[in-house]
Amino acid sequence: MSTATKLNRRDAIIRTAKFLGYSGSAGLLLTVIESCQPEKPEYIPLFFEERSFPNIRRLIDQMLPASKTPGALEVNVDRFVDLMLAEAVSEKEQLKFREGFLLVEDLAKTKFDSEISACNNDQVAELLRLASSHPQEPIRALFFTLKNLSLLGYFTSEKIGSEVLNYDPVPGGFKGCIPESEVGNIWTLG
Repeated sequence: MSTATKLNRRDAIIRTAKFLGYSGSAGLLLTVIESCQPEKPEYIPLFFEERSFPNIRRLIDQMLPASKTPGALEVNVDRFVDLMLAEAVSEKEQLKFREGFLLVEDLAKTKFDSEISACNNDQVAELLRLASSHPQEPIRALFFTLKNLSLLGYFTSEKIGSEVLNYDPVPGGFKGCIPESEVGNIWTLG
């Protein structure tokens, strides 16, 4: 073989190696550049004011805390409640909820001299107990709306539906009148 052929092969191998090196480096370089970008902002509430969103999160967390199963905040129930109140509830219900929420925030300040988000578990549990049977209708309405939306968001979340509840995307045939002991855990459908 001639020297020119060997050089062309050598050049081809060198160019191929450089090309592979550069193409592999591009992904790494892109990752480094992306890591220098500022973090995505935290969730911005649609219905609640940003100052009061930690208070609603605290109430929801007290209702469905983390245990052996994920808590409400782990499956973004707080965001679900915010979205539902902003998009799916009538204006009349929104006003009633806001009124009840302001009254509960005032109740926390009066009773515990603190924001709801700064209250301990016993204080928040006491607030929820008071709200559930409070003589003022907006406070009771807040409690039951918050409870219903939190439970709806929790049990319809993908993580709870697929990891905690029994999940069968294609259920079998219907078998009526079987003992509950044969069924086991609660079931959910996708």
